[in-house]
Amino acid sequence: MQNFKKKVMLINFIMLESVRRIKFVGVLIILFALVANPSFVEKLFSPDKNIESLSNIFMIVLIESVIFLVGLTVYLKPQLLIRVWKDVLKLRNELWLVMATILICFVILEVGLRLFWQDPFAVYSPTGLYIPSLYMPDATKGYKHQPNFHGNFPGKLYKDINVQINSKGLRDYEHNYLSFINRTRILALGDSVTFGVGLKYEDTYLSELEEKLLNEGYNIEIIKAGVSGYEFDQQYAYFFEEGYKYSPDIVMIGVVLNDVLGTDPEKLQKAMSRPNEPNFGVEQFFKNNYKTYKFIYFLFSGQNIKKVREDDNDYYFEQVYKLYDGDAWERYKSKLMSLNSYLKDNNIKLVLIIFPFTQQFKNSKGYGRTPQAKIVEVSKLNNITVIDLLDYLDVDYYPTIYLPYDSAHLNAKGNNIAKEIIYYELLNRKII
Repeated sequence: MQNFKKKVMLINFIMLESVRRIKFVGVLIILFALVANPSFVEKLFSPDKNIESLSNIFMIVLIESVIFLVGLTVYLKPQLLIRVWKDVLKLRNELWLVMATILICFVILEVGLRLFWQDPFAVYSPTGLYIPSLYMPDATKGYKHQPNFHGNFPGKLYKDINVQINSKGLRDYEHNYLSFINRTRILALGDSVTFGVGLKYEDTYLSELEEKLLNEGYNIEIIKAGVSGYEFDQQYAYFFEEGYKYSPDIVMIGVVLNDVLGTDPEKLQKAMSRPNEPNFGVEQFFKNNYKTYKFIYFLFSGQNIKKVREDDNDYYFEQVYKLYDGDAWERYKSKLMSLNSYLKDNNIKLVLIIFPFTQQFKNSKGYGRTPQAKIVEVSKLNNITVIDLLDYLDVDYYPTIYLPYDSAHLNAKGNNIAKEIIYYELLNRKII
């Protein structure tokens, strides 16, 4: 009898001790939930120590609340946790079998998707055409092309398109700094539109323009210096570091309205040094690493991809449009005047080719042409030639001349149209 009492006392002691420990664990969970606020998380995990997305903040607060409730439950109802744990132990063999089955199915699905399924998000926007190994850090521009790079665009639609960079970092054939032939030289600056994102080299408007001019008997050479993502700050820096060495007769800039954005070379260099670092967020982690997650997401939201892309494009354009009423426009204008002054002093013509966003088309959103009007006004005062493509490209079939789900980048057909317009305007205005 006495031994039985001792066993009961021992069991009660163990239970009480277990309850105390479980309650202590509950307190630790509650404390963690209180500490794990957005401010703490961004300092610990965010690459740039900054969380601006409301969805990220909401997710952190939601997770924090769930953790807090779990800790509170563990502290107030430790016996419940003990009972649950006992039930789990009874079913552990069955649970292991279920978990193993789920894991095997996940691995098979993930491998199958990686082999046979093309992520549709990667081909609906030029953001999916970024080639990390194409670029290298640069002190004044943030990044530049790797000389002698050979590769292909990613994505199902573009994977067979070759990207070849010459020894001077241009997507072009080789050019000497000094021309030993008496010919007109055009130095063409620009961003991804001029670079030809998603296009074969021979389908870019500059390559087509050069070929047409040569076929028509004009002794001309176009140095194609477009770099994806370059704003005017970077184009300006490139000209005074490298572009002027080609002694051009004409500087032609493919202007996209977001070129007024400022750039931070130091920040861009840091981004280049960690190209594979995932963006902040649990959702982004799964998107970056697991095709199963993307596939499930696509099943539930695939029918809305077009609308999501259009909404993103519209929002981006609206932000760009606002730049023309602030400091960004004033800085752009000042640098443009500085470049034009240098070119005038050296008897070099400046030509601006303005590529519109589709949101500006009357056949689309009809946002208007305020940015173009400002550029044209400044250019007239300073004798800069402007070729505005808006009216030419604003046609009812405009979706057929742009890359899929894109509001800024022309496809091969669109580049061919741009080439014809630029050719006509250059001759009509006696630029060449």
